[in-house]
Amino acid sequence: MNIYLKQRVFAVGDKYNFTDFNQRLLYRGKKPAFSITRMYLYDASDRELFFIKKKLFSFMSKYKVYKNGQFVLQVNKKFSFKPKYEITDAKGNEYSLSGNFFAYNFQLLLNNRPVGSVRKKYFSFGDAYELSVSDSYDPALFCAIALIIDNCNHNQSRRR
Repeated sequence: MNIYLKQRVFAVGDKYNFTDFNQRLLYRGKKPAFSITRMYLYDASDRELFFIKKKLFSFMSKYKVYKNGQFVLQVNKKFSFKPKYEITDAKGNEYSLSGNFFAYNFQLLLNNRPVGSVRKKYFSFGDAYELSVSDSYDPALFCAIALIIDNCNHNQSRRR
């Protein structure tokens, strides 16, 4: 399944739209304007699907994802010249998420098998991505991971 992520440029806080090929809205992402640690993923009807919390005081970025108050997965950024993350879900499965040197292409692997990929578009007004998700993986959860990728690699560098 292909999902297209577009960050809204003129918005208070960070706001994202996730659409299908026909530009039909699937999900919305939001990071409130004055929040350093919180992000949300909503469905098209504005029901909260995931709550993402960033650990505030950490050498490398750490994020926890919750659904209905229950822990779903944790994303830990690793020290590397190329962006690299370790993801552990509530069931104990360990994923590997790594990107190219410029943090424009990422691949999510479970047991060395691809689960999904994220490609950032080079020339766009605001951040734009194309997400490819395996049919066996929850697309909404993958969208939450894409929010973390954008926040960690592209939003933080813009604020420096």
